[in-house]
Amino acid sequence: MSQAQTPQSRVNQVKVSKKAYNIIRSIVESSVKPIYEFNKPIYSEHLVRFVKYRGDLRFWEITIASMTIVKDNTELPASVIVVGNGFGRRIAELRVSEYPINSNKYYVLKLGDTEIEASSIHEFEYYAIIPNAEVPYAVPILLGDFVNKLMFYKTIALRG
Repeated sequence: MSQAQTPQSRVNQVKVSKKAYNIIRSIVESSVKPIYEFNKPIYSEHLVRFVKYRGDLRFWEITIASMTIVKDNTELPASVIVVGNGFGRRIAELRVSEYPINSNKYYVLKLGDTEIEASSIHEFEYYAIIPNAEVPYAVPILLGDFVNKLMFYKTIALRG
């Protein structure tokens, strides 16, 4: 690394709306303790949900379901993790292959109009989420932290 380059200069910024930024930040910064209601899975026939409320209103919802993805003309079983706001609007979607491709899992993350493909969770560490408008006390959120938290919820769902 040259003197002019810093680790931060290698991080790609992904701009999202203020609402999406606040939801992603809430998910990343929320406690993982099982005593909190938003860490308790809600099972239905084909999916698992986690819901966080602010007062009587839903603030965010994470939904996990099974699906099939096509990679290199091969159908692979996968999971899809969808993050929505309290009104059913999709904020983010993470698709994870269940079987490794070339010894790696396969990830596709959609955030608004941005789509990032990765063969490892570690590849998401080169991206940071920032709001596209002024948000008080906003700090960049590493995409790796967000994906790791989504994988945490997937793990809880599978324990069911």
